[in-house]
Amino acid sequence: MRLLLEELNHRVGGEFAAAIWTLSQAVALAQTDEVKSALGAVQRRLENFARVHRALRVPEFRTGIDGCVYLRQLCEAISLSRLQFRGIRLELLERKLEIDSEQCWRLGMIVSELVASAASHSFVNPPARIWVAAARRGALIWCRVEDNGTAAEKGSDNRGLRIVDALAHELHGEFEQYHRGDVSVATVIFPAVWPSDSGFPVARYLR
Repeated sequence: MRLLLEELNHRVGGEFAAAIWTLSQAVALAQTDEVKSALGAVQRRLENFARVHRALRVPEFRTGIDGCVYLRQLCEAISLSRLQFRGIRLELLERKLEIDSEQCWRLGMIVSELVASAASHSFVNPPARIWVAAARRGALIWCRVEDNGTAAEKGSDNRGLRIVDALAHELHGEFEQYHRGDVSVATVIFPAVWPSDSGFPVARYLR
């Protein structure tokens, strides 16, 4: 399964690169500034979709990484590719987060799906905002995604939330959704682990 994911990611990455190159050629050949500007905007958006894709790739090897930097780059790419043109502001509340790369990969997918779910809400009272935060608390890592939109009626939730629930279980954690006043909140909490010196995971909590 891992080999299949790696091959799929490689192929999709190649297709992104080919599409971006094609757009760059079209920009260079554009006859008017208006067309050049429009194509350039499409190219930049596609480049940010490619950044999201790269961030969500399976890690090549297991190690400890700076989760705050990772989430900053992921949230920026998500914002520029999916949210900014809709007037939705995505904010990362930065917290120090040392995390295992395998866990960080799954955390990135969780954040991506939760942000997509939040962006599907109806934002009645502007400005439309989504907040993301993740940090360690003792032996646990928690992630929270909030938004000031209104969710659709229960039962119309999308497949993304089932994916989040499955990823939380893979991390031996829990996924919960609730409302706090006019804010929709989604949280995932799971135990932190650290890779051994040999590169294989050990069931040991961070200290």
